[in-house]
Amino acid sequence: MWAISLLVVLLGCVRVQATKAVFAHFMVENAKTWDSAKWEKDIDLARDAHIDGFALNIRSDDASAYNALNTAFQVADTKGDFHMILSFDYAGGGPWSANIVQQYILQFSAYDSYFIDDGQPVVSTFEGPANSGDWELIKSKTNALFIPDWSSLGAKQALDKSEGVVDGLFSWSAWPWGDMDMNTYVDASYLEFMNTSGEAWGKNLKYMMPASPWFYTNLPGYDKNWMWRGDSMWFDRWQQIIFLNPDYVQIISWNDFGESHHIGPLYVDGDDYQAFTVGEAPFNYAQDMPHDGWRQFLPFVIDLYKNRKATITQEGLSGWYRPTPKQSGCDDGWTTGNTVSQLQKEFYPYEIVEDKIFYTALLTSHQDVKVTVGGVDLGASWTREPEYGSGLYHGSASYGGNRGAVVITVGGMTLNGRVITNDCNAVDGQNGKQNWNAWVGSTNGGSANKAVDISKWVCIEGSAPGAPEFNDLCEFNCKYGYCPPGACYCSNMGAKKEEPDSDTPGFGTVGYPAEGASASYQGLCTFACNLGYCPSAYCDTKEHPLVVPNVSPFTPDACTSGEGGPGLEGLCSYACNFGFCPVRTCTCLTSGALHDPPAQGERGGSAKEGLDPLVYEAICDFSCSRDYCPPDSCVQDGGDGHESGNPVYLGTEIYGGATAHCEPPCIFVLPPSSMPSSTTITPPAYTTSIQIGSSTSTVTLTPKPITVGSASFSNVPVSTSVTDGAAFVACTSLAIDPVDVTITYTTNGKTSITTRELTLPPWPQMTQGPPDKWTDTCDVWGAGATGGNGGTPPKTTFTAKVDITSTVSTPVPTWTQFPPGTIEDDNEDDDDDDDDDDEEVFVVTCDGLWFFSFCIDFPEFKVSTWKIRLPTGIIGPGPPPPSIVLRDGWTVKFKGELPPWPKVTLPPGPNPVLNKPDKPSDCTPVSQEVHFETVSLGLSVSDGKTVTTTSSTITRTAYVYGCEVPEYTETISSCEIKRSEPSPALPNAVLPEVTAVPTSNPKTEVEESEHELEARQASSGSSIFDQDNPIQWENDLSCPGGESDYILYPKVFKYAELANLRARLDKWKGTNNFDYIEARSSAFDVTAFFVVKQMPRSMESKLKGMTTVRYMYDYQNFLRTKKTFVTFGNIGRKEAIESDLPIDLEELRNGTYANLGKRDSKQAAWHLSQLSAPEGTDWLNDNNYVATSNSQEVYNFYYDKSAGDGQVIYIVEDAFPATNGHPEFANLKGESLEVQSYGPVSTWDPWHGAAVIAAAAGQNLGVAPKATVVSVSMGGVFQGDQANERTIHALLLIADHIKANNLQGKAVINMSWGVRVEAMHSIKPYGELFYQVLGSLQNDYGAVLVTASGNSGHLANERAEKWYPQKFSHDGSLPNMLVIGSVDKNAKRAGTSNYFTNNSPGLAYAWGHNVLTPAASGGYTEASGTSFASPMVAGLVAYFRGLNQQSATTLADAAKTVELVRKMVRSLKIDSFNIISADAAPDSLVWNGQVKDDNCLLNKVQGCPSWLSPGGGSNSGDSFTYSSGSPSPTCTAGCGVLCTGYYCDAKPTGDSPDFADPANPTVAVSPKTSTVAPTPVTVVPKPTTTSPKAIASTTSPKAVAVPTTTQVVAADPNAGIPKVECAKPADCDGVWQRTCTGTDYTICLASSGTKGSDGVVTIGQSYCACRSDLTS
Repeated sequence: MWAISLLVVLLGCVRVQATKAVFAHFMVENAKTWDSAKWEKDIDLARDAHIDGFALNIRSDDASAYNALNTAFQVADTKGDFHMILSFDYAGGGPWSANIVQQYILQFSAYDSYFIDDGQPVVSTFEGPANSGDWELIKSKTNALFIPDWSSLGAKQALDKSEGVVDGLFSWSAWPWGDMDMNTYVDASYLEFMNTSGEAWGKNLKYMMPASPWFYTNLPGYDKNWMWRGDSMWFDRWQQIIFLNPDYVQIISWNDFGESHHIGPLYVDGDDYQAFTVGEAPFNYAQDMPHDGWRQFLPFVIDLYKNRKATITQEGLSGWYRPTPKQSGCDDGWTTGNTVSQLQKEFYPYEIVEDKIFYTALLTSHQDVKVTVGGVDLGASWTREPEYGSGLYHGSASYGGNRGAVVITVGGMTLNGRVITNDCNAVDGQNGKQNWNAWVGSTNGGSANKAVDISKWVCIEGSAPGAPEFNDLCEFNCKYGYCPPGACYCSNMGAKKEEPDSDTPGFGTVGYPAEGASASYQGLCTFACNLGYCPSAYCDTKEHPLVVPNVSPFTPDACTSGEGGPGLEGLCSYACNFGFCPVRTCTCLTSGALHDPPAQGERGGSAKEGLDPLVYEAICDFSCSRDYCPPDSCVQDGGDGHESGNPVYLGTEIYGGATAHCEPPCIFVLPPSSMPSSTTITPPAYTTSIQIGSSTSTVTLTPKPITVGSASFSNVPVSTSVTDGAAFVACTSLAIDPVDVTITYTTNGKTSITTRELTLPPWPQMTQGPPDKWTDTCDVWGAGATGGNGGTPPKTTFTAKVDITSTVSTPVPTWTQFPPGTIEDDNEDDDDDDDDDDEEVFVVTCDGLWFFSFCIDFPEFKVSTWKIRLPTGIIGPGPPPPSIVLRDGWTVKFKGELPPWPKVTLPPGPNPVLNKPDKPSDCTPVSQEVHFETVSLGLSVSDGKTVTTTSSTITRTAYVYGCEVPEYTETISSCEIKRSEPSPALPNAVLPEVTAVPTSNPKTEVEESEHELEARQASSGSSIFDQDNPIQWENDLSCPGGESDYILYPKVFKYAELANLRARLDKWKGTNNFDYIEARSSAFDVTAFFVVKQMPRSMESKLKGMTTVRYMYDYQNFLRTKKTFVTFGNIGRKEAIESDLPIDLEELRNGTYANLGKRDSKQAAWHLSQLSAPEGTDWLNDNNYVATSNSQEVYNFYYDKSAGDGQVIYIVEDAFPATNGHPEFANLKGESLEVQSYGPVSTWDPWHGAAVIAAAAGQNLGVAPKATVVSVSMGGVFQGDQANERTIHALLLIADHIKANNLQGKAVINMSWGVRVEAMHSIKPYGELFYQVLGSLQNDYGAVLVTASGNSGHLANERAEKWYPQKFSHDGSLPNMLVIGSVDKNAKRAGTSNYFTNNSPGLAYAWGHNVLTPAASGGYTEASGTSFASPMVAGLVAYFRGLNQQSATTLADAAKTVELVRKMVRSLKIDSFNIISADAAPDSLVWNGQVKDDNCLLNKVQGCPSWLSPGGGSNSGDSFTYSSGSPSPTCTAGCGVLCTGYYCDAKPTGDSPDFADPANPTVAVSPKTSTVAPTPVTVVPKPTTTSPKAIASTTSPKAVAVPTTTQVVAADPNAGIPKVECAKPADCDGVWQRTCTGTDYTICLASSGTKGSDGVVTIGQSYCACRSDLTS
C-alpha cells in the first residue's frame, strides 16, 4: 500500500536535526596490505573533502580485516576529527556470526575515532535481513545504534522484519532506473515508513541516505554485469540531499573499483584491484580512469547539508564523461542497463546513457562555459545555476560524432580532458570490449571568500519524473516551496517565491483528490487549490473516498510478459511474467506492476550442454529454482543425495510402516517420535578449537543436559538417483543449547567484556568431538539400509514399556559425618532433574535456616532461595564441607569452615521438610567469607597486532551466617580443633529482591579440590587449616568416638607427593584398630585413594586440613543408604519380561561336547553356532549349523583353531568358585588377582563369576577357549558392604599385571556389572578416577574394555547411561568401550536387555537369554542377562587378536579392535522355538567372521562382507521405505524441523561458524600444525578435565590436573622477559625447541611465571621460541 500521511506531506518530509554526518563506504578487502602511511593518506584525503569518516565494509570471510581495522582506527585516532563506523557485509562473504559481530563492535568502538551518536556506536550492514534475529542480542551486548541496509526487502518489509530492533535504515538505492535521472521517490518511501514505524515503536528512526556518482560492473565471477545511468547524477544527488536533509549520508563508495563508483584515489600497487581477478572481469576497467575530481566540491555541498551554509574559498571546475562513445563499434561486453537480478526491466546500455560531457563549477558569480571536442565548439551552457549567482553551476554538452581532445573552459579555468575516441583497447587486456566507466578531471581557479547561506531556502522548481499524471501539480506546488518528495521531485532550491494573492481566481478553494484519484493527490490538491490552481483532472472541491493504490504510481514498471525465440519460448513466457526478462534472451511484451515470483528453492539450474550459457544460464537458474525447469533447455542442480530443498514434512505414520513418498529431488523432514517419558541426556564435555587472539586455542565446553520427551532425527535428502523401495535411516539428532564463553578485550587501555556463543554439533554426533574427528556418521542412505524388496521396515523402538517398581522400607540412617550433597541456587535453570533416588531435595529462602543464612546480591546474579539436596537421615552436628555449595560457571571458595549445623533430620518421601531445632535464644553469631570466581578470556591489541593472550578473574564476595552449635563446639574444643574466627565488621545479611536472572553459563561439576584446598589454606592462625605440619598430628586419636571406615581421595596422585600424608597414617597404624590400605598402581605411578579404617571423627576433620587431601567420606555409612552395585545376570531363572514355552535342553546340558573331527568346527551350544553364522544364513534350516543326531538337534560351531591363543581376558567379578573342578574349566589357562578386603564380607554366589568366565573362555561354552583368563576378585561389592572404589582398585591391579607381564595390546577387560551413577554423583572423584583409569588402560596399554548394558530394558526410565562404566560410552568419554546387549535364541533383543536413550550410541549384541552356564553340581544350567553376553564379546576380542601374528600386531590398538568388532556384525532371522520376543532383531549382532571353515579376516571368500574391500560401510538407526509419488504421509501437527546451517551436512568441512575470532585471524594456527603450542583454556570444566592418558604420565607431577586457564606472557625484552638461552630441551621443560638463526636469539617463554625485582623471571611451565616468532 502507498499512502502519504498528511503530516509528512505538509512538511515535505524535510527532517531537521543538529547532528549529521557523511560517511564514505570503504571496502576493507581492497586495503589488505595497507600500512599506516597508506591509511593516513586516504583518511587525510577524505578529511579534506569534509567527509566525517569511512563506513568500513568487512566480509565475514576476510581474514585480514581485523588487522586492517586496527591499523585504520589507530591512524584515525591520531586525527581527532575523523570518526568511522563498521558496516558488516552479509552478502559478499556470507552471513556473520552474531558472536563475531558483537566482538567487533565492542572492540573497535573502544577507539576514540569510532563514530558515537548520543552515546551509542553507529553500526550498519550491507544486506543480512536473514540474520535480523541476531541483532536484539547484539544490541543488548553492545548498545549499538543499528542502521542496516536491507534494501533487498524494501523499507516496509525491512521494518516489519525487525520490529523495534533497528534504529533506522540505510538505503542502497543510489542509482536511477533505466533512462531516467535520479529522483527521491525511494528515499521518500523510506522516510514515510520509518515515520510510521517510529511512532508505533516510540523512537525516532534515523535515515542514512545514499549518494553515488556512477555504476558500472562487469564481474562474471560475482554474477554481475550491468550499469545504471550516471550522467548528471553526482550533481543532482547532492541537491536532493540538501533538500531532504537526512540524518546521515553514505557515499557509495570510496574505493569499490569493481563497481566504478569510487571517489578515492587509484593505486597501482596493493590489493586494491583484486575484485577484477576474483570477479573474472574481462579487463580492469578502473585502470587509468581517475575519479578524484568528484571530491572537489564535497566540502561545499557537505557544509551546506550539515550547516545550511558554506564558504567558497576557491573556485574550481570538474568534468566527467565516457571517453568511448556508446556507438563506438566496441563489443558491449554483454552488459545491460538495469538488471533482472533485481527484477528490473532491462535495456541495452546505449538506451540509457548519453554521449555527453558533464561539468560542474563552483563560482562566486556567473561565468560562461565553453566545451570543445577535437577543436569543435559544442555550444555548451549551464542547465543549473545557483540562486543569487554564488554556488554550484552545472551543465552538459552532447558531443555527437565529434572525436578528439576535450577542453572545458570556465572563465580563467581550463580543464584538459581525456581524448574521446572509438579505440576499444585503451588498457591492457581490453580486447575490444566497451568500457562504460567514466573519466573524471578537475582544476582549481582563484582564491575566494564568499559565504553562501541557504538556511531559508525552499524548493522553487520541481516535477514528477516517471509519473506524468502528477507533473502539473508538482510543477505548480514546488515553485512555491511545497514539493512533497513522496509525489514530486525538487530540482532546484532558492528563496521562497511570493504566492498568488487573494485576488487570484479560485484562491482559498478547499481541494480534495478527484473522484477515483489516488490518495497521493491529497496534499497536492489541498495546497494547489488553496492558491487558486485546482485542475479538475486530479482535484475536486468535493470530498470523495480516498483510493489507496496497492502499488506506488512512482514505482518504475516491471516486465509482466515476454516471449523468446526457438528453445526459449517456455522459459521466457514463464520468467518474464515475474519480471525476470533478460533483454538479450527474451523480448518483454508488456510492463506494469511486478508480479511477485514464487518462492525460490535451494536448487537452481544451468544451461543444457551445447547451449550458449550467456543466453540460457541466468534464466535457467531463475526458473529451475522455482520448479520450472524444461529439460530441453536446462539442467537442474544437485544430485549428490545430500542437497536440501523442496522439504516434505512426513507424518508419524512412517513409524507404523507406511512408505514415505515424494517427487524427487526432495528432503524428508522426519517427525519426532514420542518417548514413554521425558529423558535427560547429559552430553559429554566438548573440546574444540577457536581463535583467541592471534592463536588457535583449545576450549573444553560442558553443554547443558538435554531433557526431551521425543526423539528428533536428521533430515533425509532424496535425490533423483534414489529408486523406489530403497530404505532410509532415521538418524537421531538432538540440538544442544549453545555455550557462552566470556572474553575480555583491552584495546588502547580500554576494556570491554563480551561473550562468544559457541554452537555445538547435535547429539550424538558431538560425542565424537569436532567434525574433523568424526569417524562414524549416520548416513541416511547407508550401506546397511536395503531397499527394493517390498518388505515392511522395522518399527521404531520408542514404544511404551511397563515400569516395574517396588518399595522397600529402609531405616533412617545416622550420618557420623556430614553426608555428600549439594546446595545450589534455586533460581538457576535446572536441567538435571534426574535426582538420586536416595537423596531428597528441599528449597529454603536464603535466610530461612538460622544456621545457614546466605543471601547474595551480585551484579551478575542474585540468590534468594537455595535448593538443598541431601540424603535421608540424621545429620550433624557439624559444618557441611565447603564443596557442597555450587554455582553454575563460578568457582566457590570459602576462607574457612562453614558455620556448623545442629542435629537435623531429613525424612524420606516427596517434598520433605527438614526437622531442625529452633534458633538458640543466646545465639553466638559466626560467619564465613565466601569468594565466587569466574574466568574471563581476553586479549590485548596494540599497533594492530595481538601481543598477549590473557585471562582475567572476576571475583565477588559474600558472607554466610550462623550460630555456634554447643555440641559441635564442645567436641572440637576437647579435641583441640580450631575454626577460623568470625570476620570482623561483617555486613548484616539482607534478603535481596527476587530478581535473579539465570546465568547462561553451562552447568559445571565444580571440583571439590578447589574448595577443600581453599579451606585448608586459610589463615595460618587457624590450627585446623595447618595440618601438613607434623606438630598437629600428635592429638589425632586423642578424641575417640564416631570411628568408621573412610575413603580418602588425594589431591595429587604421584606416590612421592603423598609421603607426608602416608607418614601421618603410618604414625597411627595399629593403634586402636586404626589401619589403612593404599590403592596404588606402580605401573601408572599413582595412588588413586586410601581406605582409612576405624578413624575417629576428630581425626577425619583434621585430615581434611591437609593440602594433599581432596575428598573424604564415610563409605560404610554411605553404603547403608544406597544400593549402588549390581550384576547384570541371573543364574537358574529366566527374564521376567519374556514369555516362552517349555523346551528341551540341549543334549549337552549335563555332558561334554564331542569333537566332530573337523579342524575348525565342533558340536557346541546353540549360541556359539549362531556366533559363527554369516549374514544371510537361514540358521535354523541350514544343516551346516543345525543338524539332527540321534533324533536330537545338534549345533555346529565354526571357529579358527587359534581360539584366542596368546591373549588375556581379565574378568572383574565379585568372586569365583574356590576350585576349577568343573569340566568347563578343565584346561583353562588362568591366573587370579584379588583386591584386599575393605571391611566385613558377606556371603556371595561365586557362580556368576564362573558363568562369565565360561562364556568368554570356557572349554565348551567359551568363544576363546585358548585364551588366558585372569580372574580379578572384588569380593563383597555386589552385596553392598564393600566400597565401590574396589572397582577402581581392581583396574589398578590389572594395569600392574599387564605391565609386569608385557601384555600391552593383548588384554581385554570384561565388566558384567554396573555402579549406579546417581548414587555416586556426590562422590565426584569416583567417576573421574574410574574414567581416567579405564582410559589409560585402553589408550596406554591397548586393553579393550567390554561391559554389559544391564537388565533394565523393560523399565521406561532406566537406561544404560545411569550406570558406571556404561555412562562413559553414552557421554562420549570412552567412545571405544564396547557396551553389550543381549539377544534370545531367535537372535532378537531380550526384553530386559538395556540400551541407551534414543539407542545412541548403538550397542553390539551377543546371546544372553537362557544360555548354558556351568552349575555347581558339575553340570550345566540356564542363565539370563547381559552379564553373559558381555564376556562372549570379550572372548571375541581375544579371538580376533589371536588369529595370527598380523592380527595381533594390527589389533594391538584397542580402537582398531573395537572398530573391527563393531563392523563384524549382522542380523539373523530365526523366528522359532516358540519364543515371543520383545523386540526386533538387531543388526549389530556380533559374528566371529567365519564362513564355515574360512575366516574372512584371513581368507576372503564368498559370503564375506563387502566392506572388507575398499568402499564398505555400516549403517545405524531404524529404516523406512521410500517410493516416488505425491508427498505422503504428511504431517499436520508436531512436525519435524528443516535443518539449516553448517551442521546439517553429514560431515561438515572447513572451520565451524564460531571458529573465527576478531583477534588477528590471519595468523591463527591449527592445533595440528601449530609451531607454537595453542593455549589450552578450560572454559567450563567437566567432572573429568583430564585426558584418559594423563593418569599414566610419568613426566609431570601435574599430569592429572589440568589448569583452568593458561596465561602466555609476551616474549618481548622490552616487556621485561630476559633472554634465556635454550641449550637443550630441559631448559624449557622439553615442550618445544627450535634453533634460531642470524641475529635472532632463543628465549624461554613462560606459560606462567613471576618477575622479581632483579629482573629474573621465575618460570613455571615454559617452552622455547625465537624472538622473531613472537614479534612477526
